[in-house]
Amino acid sequence: MELAVSCNTDLMELAVLRNTRLMEHVVSCDTGLMELALSCDTGLMELAVSCNTDLMELAVLRNTGLMEHVVSCDTGLMELAVLCDTGLMEHVVSCDRGLMELSVLCDTGLMEHVVSCDRGLMELSVLCDTSLMELAVLCDTGLMEHIKPCSTVLMEQVVSCDTGLMEHKVQ
Repeated sequence: MELAVSCNTDLMELAVLRNTRLMEHVVSCDTGLMELALSCDTGLMELAVSCNTDLMELAVLRNTGLMEHVVSCDTGLMELAVLCDTGLMEHVVSCDRGLMELSVLCDTGLMEHVVSCDRGLMELSVLCDTSLMELAVLCDTGLMEHIKPCSTVLMEQVVSCDTGLMEHKVQ
């Protein structure tokens, strides 16, 4: 899978490879460990992802305001800073420039992403007043994949924001 995110000032490409119970990212992966760096036009976000069979940790840092959330995955269960059981999971994260929830919002319009989990349902939504990114996560056998929801197969999506353009391509 490839994820191409284009901001108004920055361009980044993310390639996610899934191998049974392991995720590999474009940067580096060593049998369950990957690192991911995201660059925004309004700030710098760094994602450190530590994956070990069925345990993942996510740390998100922003230069204009610090956000941390830990994803704990154990054989199909995920926790995103709040809680997750075998049913529905919701997550709300406050940004310095906007609000991020679980279902998708952009300041130019409204989009909803419903992500089917192997053990439950998850809604993801992102609201940023300046830009940009939408993330769809599908959990299968204890790990997360970047995949477009509302479909069981791969699809392509191009979303334009008022201050930036984002391409989310899953293949």
